[in-house]
Amino acid sequence: MMPHCNMPFALQRILGPSLVAVLLLCGTAPSCHGASTSLNSLLRDGPGALRSTSMQFITHDLVAPPADASTPLLFGGPKEKEPQKLPETHVRLGARSVGVSAERIKKRLLNILDLSDHWRGVIHLVLRPTERLDEHPRIASSRFKDGSKYRIDIPAITDALSLVRAVVQVLLIEIANRMDTEKIAEVPLWLQEAMTRQIFFEAGRSLVLQPETSVIETQRYTQPELISRSWLLSHPAMTFTDLSFPSQAMLQGDAFLAYQASSHLFFIELSRLAQGTQRMRAFVANLGEFWNWQSAFFKAFESEFKTPLDVEKWWSVVLVRPSMRELGGDRSFESSRRKLDEVLQLNSENRFSPEQVPGKTPLRLSEILREWDYARQKPVLQQKINELTILQWAVSPDWIPLIQAYRKTLAEYIDKRDDSGQAPQQRAGPLPRARYITDDALRELESLERERITRRPASSPAIDPVQALQQRSPPSPKKRTTR
Repeated sequence: MMPHCNMPFALQRILGPSLVAVLLLCGTAPSCHGASTSLNSLLRDGPGALRSTSMQFITHDLVAPPADASTPLLFGGPKEKEPQKLPETHVRLGARSVGVSAERIKKRLLNILDLSDHWRGVIHLVLRPTERLDEHPRIASSRFKDGSKYRIDIPAITDALSLVRAVVQVLLIEIANRMDTEKIAEVPLWLQEAMTRQIFFEAGRSLVLQPETSVIETQRYTQPELISRSWLLSHPAMTFTDLSFPSQAMLQGDAFLAYQASSHLFFIELSRLAQGTQRMRAFVANLGEFWNWQSAFFKAFESEFKTPLDVEKWWSVVLVRPSMRELGGDRSFESSRRKLDEVLQLNSENRFSPEQVPGKTPLRLSEILREWDYARQKPVLQQKINELTILQWAVSPDWIPLIQAYRKTLAEYIDKRDDSGQAPQQRAGPLPRARYITDDALRELESLERERITRRPASSPAIDPVQALQQRSPPSPKKRTTR
């Protein structure tokens, strides 16, 4: 039998197929002796090799019949009289069916990225006997003057999801390495898992064609996203850091299922950004220009994220949205008012003597802008912006425009203060630009406060804004100079 890479699949998951391919080429991968020789021997069409319809996939069937009837059959033997009953997750593959399956997987991947089929690297599908049902497909790669060539070692009986994952990984590597560079592009694990999950859940196990079955696709999930979201309702989601640098423990058991679900939702939400599909396509296509995938990611999404912290903040808000839809509860007009009132206040603990128990005093946003220095204001205001973003999912639609106006006012205030680079000075000195920015924001907040307090359903009579402020608003504190 042709030698192949025996690197544990869990290690391949951690390293990623790109790095595994590099190790194979350098001859330093663990337990991979002879892998390069096996690959080189398949770089030309041999007897029995089958080309797929797009000509990108070449299938080599190494599942040979036994020499005589007394020879024990491995799993996947072509003349097995009583095939062993397979687990529901597994499929039995043939030389023709594996090529058709690979083409179907590629078609869905190209549709997701909105890409045309302009492949450059040939992919060899090596079908071999199955020795154990827990075997997974293995990937190898090699680069030549006329382009890259790839190989997937596939057990004749394998887990359908594992086959989809392997084909998706190789296709992403092939797309990322179409540029004429000497290095092999790094494809992040979260992207591989996200694409695998999206493609597999759209079609289920029927995506993988088995011998003597119809090519017609069946069973689909119209909303694969809901499967991932439902899993994360009872399991903690991974952070962006976790998705970028998963530990070995994260790639096992329920933790790996949480990693896959988080990767899937991360990919979906990125695609929902403005021009998200185009950016994702550019991200994958330009991976070969950079030494790591993070650089390619921030280049493709530079208008949204500048640093990993920006991604973490955005991702934390995205993760809370489903919970807010579930926990939103009463969305009546008055209930929505109370929710907004809570978000717009900050409970500050005050102690007037060492003997006293700290008491909570509600602070309004205007008080924070007047009395606190900017270094202390900024993290609180950023948190309020996040809370207002989440609140939109849990209130009556009548309140959403006002909530967005609060968010806009706070965000513009932070941007202008950051640009000014100044802090309020003593009252005796000249008013710096920062003071003008603060005064403008206070006027805008005062206008929004009037609208919030006087807001009534369309069927209710309007009330006098001044009267409402006098009845419901506490006296404004005197301005105090921050030193």
